[in-house]
Amino acid sequence: ITFDRMTEEDLLAGIEGLVPPEKSDDY
Repeated sequence: ITFDRMTEEDLLAGIEGLVPPEKSDDY
């Protein structure tokens, strides 16, 4: 995965997909 090609929204969406809902509050 090349992060420089991804937008901030894509990064946030990826984080939300990887991190459990109870931990997503940190983001």
